[in-house]
Amino acid sequence: MAKIAIYYSPLTTFILILLVINFFFLLKNTSYLKQKKIAFLCIHFALVIILIGASITHLFSVEGSIHIRESKNTDQFLIRTNKAEYYKELPFTLHLEKFVLTNYPGSNTPSSYQSYLIIEDKHSQKKQQELLEMNKIIDYQGYRLFQSSYDDDEKGTIISVSKDTLGRKVTYTGYSILLIGFLLFFFHKHSKFRSLIRLLKHKTKHITPLLLFVFCVNLTTQSTYGNTKKTIEIQKSATLKEHLDYFAALPMLSNDGRMMPIQTFASEVTRKLFKSTSVEGVSPVQFLLEVTLFPDLWMHKKLFTIESKALAQEFDLQKKAAYIDFFTTKGEYRLTMHLERIQRKSTNEYSAFDKEFLKLNEQIYIFNQLITQERLTIFPNRKDDNKSWHAPSEILPHDSKKIEEEIHTLFNNYKQALDIAYKENNWYQANTTLEAIAQYQKENSLFTIDFNKIKAELLYNKLDPFNVCKLAYLILASFVLLYSFIALFTQKRIQNKFIFNSFVAITCLFFILHTFGLILRGYIAGYSPWSNSYETMIYIAWITIGSGLLLRKFSDITYGLTLLFGGITLLVASFNWLNPAIGTLIPVLKSHWLSIHVAIIVSAYGFLGISCFLGLTNTILYFINTRSIHKSSFLLQRIEILSIINELSVYIGLALLTLGTFAGAVWANESWGRYWGWDPKETWALITILVYTLVTHTQLFKMNKKEWAFNLLTVIAFLAVLMTYFGVNYWMSGLHSYA
Repeated sequence: MAKIAIYYSPLTTFILILLVINFFFLLKNTSYLKQKKIAFLCIHFALVIILIGASITHLFSVEGSIHIRESKNTDQFLIRTNKAEYYKELPFTLHLEKFVLTNYPGSNTPSSYQSYLIIEDKHSQKKQQELLEMNKIIDYQGYRLFQSSYDDDEKGTIISVSKDTLGRKVTYTGYSILLIGFLLFFFHKHSKFRSLIRLLKHKTKHITPLLLFVFCVNLTTQSTYGNTKKTIEIQKSATLKEHLDYFAALPMLSNDGRMMPIQTFASEVTRKLFKSTSVEGVSPVQFLLEVTLFPDLWMHKKLFTIESKALAQEFDLQKKAAYIDFFTTKGEYRLTMHLERIQRKSTNEYSAFDKEFLKLNEQIYIFNQLITQERLTIFPNRKDDNKSWHAPSEILPHDSKKIEEEIHTLFNNYKQALDIAYKENNWYQANTTLEAIAQYQKENSLFTIDFNKIKAELLYNKLDPFNVCKLAYLILASFVLLYSFIALFTQKRIQNKFIFNSFVAITCLFFILHTFGLILRGYIAGYSPWSNSYETMIYIAWITIGSGLLLRKFSDITYGLTLLFGGITLLVASFNWLNPAIGTLIPVLKSHWLSIHVAIIVSAYGFLGISCFLGLTNTILYFINTRSIHKSSFLLQRIEILSIINELSVYIGLALLTLGTFAGAVWANESWGRYWGWDPKETWALITILVYTLVTHTQLFKMNKKEWAFNLLTVIAFLAVLMTYFGVNYWMSGLHSYA
């Protein structure tokens, strides 16, 4: 509805035409050509060309879909408009030989889907075989075919069709000129950006660091398995820790088909159940081991926190509850009736009570799977074409009964060995039995287990790089900003650079750890580590800290603010509502355009975040200076320097945001045949671009205190970024819901 009422309305078209006309009048009446403002001209001409390309696409392109079953032919595609739907004939015939859906090993999560097609030209009668899959299109006689979806029985395919040769060429030409324009803006000697760089160098060439700081940091990372509380009345020695290390490194297959060490699974389950990195003082791995061996003990522990008072009152529960508290003396689940009542509702009818209830029910369900050994998928099935792995308690199909017996024997032997180990403090047999399970995995898995990735993930878990960097950045930011502002208001210049350089060196060490963490995560996952909200947050922090290190020579306050913003970003990323688990990618995201689009656009968020912090700092400094009886020229000089850095940050952020958005449009057009769908994420990305475009054009407005207004606007503008990043992801639904 919004497309017709707003985006495709005559009024919107009229406004765009007015903007183009205004640009040409401005060009005629100003001296941009004489001033050699090549970058300015390129960027604005590119936008005009992009609008022309969009107009051609809107007026003359053809879009539709094809549904075809295996062994069937079709030479038509369905076109749907706001008023009707009809079929149009193709100049060729499509024949679907077969459709293949490939899942991740042992899961129902799609990894790829492929259509094996035969295309027959109606004019020449020539036939050719083609493979169509997500992110791999077929271009034939001007028509582009895109793998879109498939039938539930996996015997048919749904293909998107588009024809827009001229519009695509014009639009891509506009994108190319836009890229050239931004490159010229950053590197051409007559550009506004280079002028600001020269001005900044001139104003800071006599300024030395304003730090008076003696800092000693001693960060120690905790061992993956720290001091543990006794959970049963048995003395535990160092041999338990050694066995936990072996158990933690054992590979298992996740529900979404990713191979990972048990340590990762234990951490994810602990975080999901208890929002904590430990349970009753023991590590996640030890909790998982003991809940398997001693389920009765853990069933009686008060592990579940009932956050809702209404929920506690409804079921007569205390603030802390044990697993057995949710069952009657007859073993009946007390929440069953309420669960059935809620399940009859649609999701938009859920009350706050219903949502809290479902969270609690999910926790109980997961805990039940742990004590019944339904989640520990450590045994491969050599007879399953889906390459599945099974938990010890699973009942396998009839043709896999021998495998089921092998699994039960191995796991029962392991439990008996663990029982002996806990009672006699002799872990030899337990270690030997665990090695037998590991050997069984190697011999029976239908795919090769990448033990290098398992080791890398164990190292990643042990280093916990982003939590370590979070703490370090926040501590460093506190001291940098404290002493920078002390120096600012006392107007004392400290000539000794040793402390400041030492401080930068410490930041570099943690930045290296941050970088290593990103590389390690990308290696483990097998894709660029910015595919979801958590990963983009840690990437934003990385961009921010890197930018701060580059800007440190111009302003110590800017350096401190980047540390603060980076630390806060990692702090937000560590909150429980952001999932740090490494997952698998859905087929549409398996594209190099994902890496390009997200890397660019998220980098923009980092620079715009820096701009927001600089704008807020400058606004406060303006207020302090205007209220002061004696105006400080020293303070005004610092405000001017910070304003220049702020303007540079906005320009970089806006350029990256624009290029990243258009890279996303190219990805969309190359993956499913359309640049733009007015998805909430896309709409708010455009709004953010327009907001920051307005901020950068404040120089065209006649106003008093223009510098103050610019800084204030950069703070307000960041609200659009927050809405685009958080608001859309968690309050709205759309094509970007995977984020």
